[in-house]
Amino acid sequence: MTDHREGEVTHYQRELVLSDAINRTTYQVGDVRYEREVFASHPDDLIIIHVKSDKEDGIDVSLNLSSVHP
Repeated sequence: MTDHREGEVTHYQRELVLSDAINRTTYQVGDVRYEREVFASHPDDLIIIHVKSDKEDGIDVSLNLSSVHP
C-alpha cells in the first residue's frame, strides 16, 4: 500500500451531489487511485463511508469508533 505521507497527491477531485446526499472524493497517490464516498441520512441517523482503491492491496485500515452519546 502507498503511504499517503510518502507520496504526492495528484488528480484530486471533490463532488457533492445534494439530491443523493453523497460527497465523493477521488485522488491518486503514486500509481494507486482512491475514491471515498460519504452518504449521510438524518432520518436514519447514519453516516456511511465507502473507501476503495484500484489496487488489491491499496487500502489497509484500522477503525476505532466512539461517541459521547450512548
